[in-house]
Amino acid sequence: MDFLQTADSCPPQTFWAEEKLACMPCPQASNVAFSDEILSLQTESGSSATSVKGRVVLVNREVFPVSFIPKAIPSWIEFTADSSINATSLVVGAPPTPLDPGEAVALEFAVKSSLLEVGTAHGTVSFGVLDGGMNPGCVGRDATFDVAARVTPAPEMNQLGGIRGFGLALSGIVVCASLLFAAWVRWHRNTRVVKAHQPIFLIQICLGVLVIGTTIIPLSIDDGIASDRGCDVACMATPWLLSMGLTISFAALFSKLWRINKLFNTRSFQRTRVREKDVLIPFSVMFALNFTFLLVWTLADPLRWVRKPVDNEAWNTYGTCAGEGAVSTAMFALAVAVNAIALFLAFFQAYKARNISDEFSESKYLGIALYSWIQVFFVGLPILFLIDDSNPGAKYFLSVALIVVICMSMLLLIFVPILLKFQNPQQPSVIVSGISQTRPSESIDMTSSGIATSGHTISGTTSKKQVRLSIPEA
Repeated sequence: MDFLQTADSCPPQTFWAEEKLACMPCPQASNVAFSDEILSLQTESGSSATSVKGRVVLVNREVFPVSFIPKAIPSWIEFTADSSINATSLVVGAPPTPLDPGEAVALEFAVKSSLLEVGTAHGTVSFGVLDGGMNPGCVGRDATFDVAARVTPAPEMNQLGGIRGFGLALSGIVVCASLLFAAWVRWHRNTRVVKAHQPIFLIQICLGVLVIGTTIIPLSIDDGIASDRGCDVACMATPWLLSMGLTISFAALFSKLWRINKLFNTRSFQRTRVREKDVLIPFSVMFALNFTFLLVWTLADPLRWVRKPVDNEAWNTYGTCAGEGAVSTAMFALAVAVNAIALFLAFFQAYKARNISDEFSESKYLGIALYSWIQVFFVGLPILFLIDDSNPGAKYFLSVALIVVICMSMLLLIFVPILLKFQNPQQPSVIVSGISQTRPSESIDMTSSGIATSGHTISGTTSKKQVRLSIPEA
């Protein structure tokens, strides 16, 4: 039996120790490892290879030198020149790189997302550790680290895009129609037909509709065309324009119908005078309330432009206007309540004026318009709030549609009958029904009402329950 050992007789996992003339066990390099066992990275689909980088440190905590060589590297990971050693030494097949006791090397790598599909990719980077040049033939444990790369789709901002032009075009139509009807009333203000329908209130209605129509402009602004500050301003401009426009329009409708009812639905034939300043009270009250609520809203808790994720996905977001506290919600509710009350009061006045001749009051058409607006209030608004904010295109389309329906129905149902009467004038007399008293001829002073000039009389008869009001041509 030969007990003499030589360098050629050393078994696996041992090395020849010349100073001891014996085969010694290979040291276990368990203390040669990377600083991180797993790195989680996120990148966008289709982005460049250098868009997301990772960094690990290989540390030798042994008391003897070792060498390391790349063994396995996923194809979508590439070590870069930012590493503390030459990048050519960090490819599979490169020669060993020495690592002294206590030494550390930083390895920088990039994820090539162009080679990955949307989702999460896992890969293991493995380096073989050779237990030192002093111990030839010894190979230690591999040093490895894992990479989890989450590839997200390209950012989805959910901005308005092309539908913005559609909304702005409709806003322009509303504004132009309002200006044209207002100019027509101003031009024909001294004709009998226009004077009978109270030009001052017709122009006020046109002004209100114009303001409502411009509400579409701030609604069309998002961070695709404006800064965050510009979007903040647009957020708060929307309720201001909408509320003020409704105030002007509803106050004009209410005042116009109330004035007619005051003159024609009086129970006793006494001299009645309705001054224009008397009907400014509804407008003043509505304006003061809406202005107060909006001012408090703007100063205490203004709407601001914010971006929120869809289903907690950071790559998929939408922009919306939101308040930070309860003040915003409270002021919004109060403004809606004021304008809703004004809408119902105007509808009530239209109902009272249903029997007055169309020559002095388009109450039938106003009633149709007001009834449609009430339907919009009870049907359209709930649907608007049911649409999720994460679908801004649908919400914008419905908002624009509701605004255009309100504006154009108000203009067309008021001015089309007036234009038809203007083109086809009838006998300048009207029958006001519903009066049953038989009284001597008495008069109603309408010199300041804007309905007709002086000299008009209302006479009672015993043969009919109606009164004839004669009006001379202008």
